[in-house]
Amino acid sequence: SGRSEVKRITFDVQGGTGIDKATAAPDFSAHFSADGRLLTGSAVDRWEIYDTAGRLVLRGVAHDTDASMLSAAYYVARLYSTTRTKSLKLIKR
Repeated sequence: SGRSEVKRITFDVQGGTGIDKATAAPDFSAHFSADGRLLTGSAVDRWEIYDTAGRLVLRGVAHDTDASMLSAAYYVARLYSTTRTKSLKLIKR
């Protein structure tokens, strides 16, 4: 019918459990570089970035991705590998 449905996901990033700091496992991590790129560790097969409203704003498989179109804000990164999944809080400045 040409209609699409939008669903929102809400993340509680205030003191939530299961959200690790990016430095916990360097090979399975992600961070924003100073020049606005999203850098992921070698063990990450694919990733998704969500804004604080729970909307998917970016996804990919590359370990070095231009994310300069994202505003300075808090984001939640969802990292995937064949054996692991991890969520972590990221800050883009």
